[in-house]
Amino acid sequence: MHNKQSSQWCHNHFLNFRALSRAVVVRRQLVKYMRRFQTTLVSCGEDDTAIRRCLTTGYFAQAARLQSDGSYRSVRDNVV
Repeated sequence: MHNKQSSQWCHNHFLNFRALSRAVVVRRQLVKYMRRFQTTLVSCGEDDTAIRRCLTTGYFAQAARLQSDGSYRSVRDNVV
């Protein structure tokens, strides 16, 4: 039931449930490796600037602007 509710929440907020589920798995793996190599785990707390920069950098290739005719043109390559 929990997965169904999470899936519905993601749908309602225009998020991909599978991608977020995979992110949770990757996070667990990273935490495991950090503990194994005795690296300090640090939370960003209220300052989410680094996370936003990381996401923006990673998705910049998919960024696009809405054109007046309703189409989208990529910011990076100027492709429709």
